[in-house]
Amino acid sequence: MKSRLTDRQKNQIARRNEAPDQHLEPGIVITHHGTELIIETADGRLLRATARRTLGALTTGDKIGWRTGKDQREIIEHLYPRTNTLIRPDTHGKLRLMAANIDQVLIVVAPVPWMNPNIVEQAIVATLDLPATPLIVLNKIDQLSQIAPQEQTLIEATLTLWQAQDIDIIRVSAQTGEGIDALRAQLANQLSMMIGLSGVGKTSLATNMAFAAAERWKAEKDRGIPDDKNMGAPVAFFSLEMAADQLATRILAEQAGVDSESLRKGRLTQGQMDQLVEAAGRLNSLPLYIDDTPALTIAALRARARRLKRKYDIRMVVIDYLQLLQGSSRSGDNRV
Repeated sequence: MKSRLTDRQKNQIARRNEAPDQHLEPGIVITHHGTELIIETADGRLLRATARRTLGALTTGDKIGWRTGKDQREIIEHLYPRTNTLIRPDTHGKLRLMAANIDQVLIVVAPVPWMNPNIVEQAIVATLDLPATPLIVLNKIDQLSQIAPQEQTLIEATLTLWQAQDIDIIRVSAQTGEGIDALRAQLANQLSMMIGLSGVGKTSLATNMAFAAAERWKAEKDRGIPDDKNMGAPVAFFSLEMAADQLATRILAEQAGVDSESLRKGRLTQGQMDQLVEAAGRLNSLPLYIDDTPALTIAALRARARRLKRKYDIRMVVIDYLQLLQGSSRSGDNRV
């Protein structure tokens, strides 16, 4: 027996495929929690919005058309065609849409622990199949000098092989700051996904980029560069998983070039103590504001970010990590 579409289903399909209204504003979905979505507007504002049910499930990276309704709430009216989608099974084996329109995938590797090249090759193939652009980020390059020469040779040979496949490689160090500016430039105006095994330094990259942005803001401000020309940024770092003192300790260890374990146990030389004091002075002088309030809701984070914006004019927000952000059941006050 042939299945027939009802008139309602036909109208829903037609509505999804029709051209967007010329009065709709463009935007991108940042994240969602049930029926609430955080969208970024063309001018960089973050708003909370709801979507028409006829659009189906929306996800991070979706390009949408939105408008403000009569009740002053933002409504997503149109979903533009996706260039790619990232889908993975959840704990129940059901396929879940994770992201769309991914521009590039940053495959983070480190000398220690060195990732099996076969795993990287699989990630490269999966990225190209999306399709998206793969990018190798070699983190912890300051550790290269600490491994055996034959291991260094193997790593360099593997990197050369990937470069021969027209894959760009960015070498960075969260401790020395080398390559961080190049990485920030690569991330600008791109929807990026970062993947890597535990221990390769994904979180350290986030903390270092936050530190570098705040440090550059202060340095350029001290040189008299106007705020609208300043390439740095005052930063709000919302740490939903790690306490502020733990995060600060981690940042200090990275900036002082001191092993975190030695710092926690107090096994430091006088030279390392001097480096920590110097790093602490730098950190204390920077516009880097850490909020470690656990289980933040979208509304609470919005309020805290607004307060920091008014007080310190923050221009960059880091959330570690987004999945721990709680949804809100409130239906009003949709601006972030």
